[in-house]
Amino acid sequence: MFEPLFKEQAKERQVLGGELKGKLQPMLAEATEKGETRDKIAEIAGISHGTMDKVKAINATAAPELKQKLDNQEISINQAYQQIKT
Repeated sequence: MFEPLFKEQAKERQVLGGELKGKLQPMLAEATEKGETRDKIAEIAGISHGTMDKVKAINATAAPELKQKLDNQEISINQAYQQIKT
């Protein structure tokens, strides 16, 4: 949900950085928000970026049954992640 927005903002900062390199770099650093997309999303969700990475891995590779156990809070994010790692 937030990932596309933050990725677009990151691209805009990259373009601005390239266009203004060496000219307004100090002002640019103060005027734009810094941070990786995953960190911003994790902050909104109230979790660490490491947990966010685990959730993405689970979502991408876990079997539906494992996802259901996670949704039902029968297992933790870490437990689900450990199961897909093996």
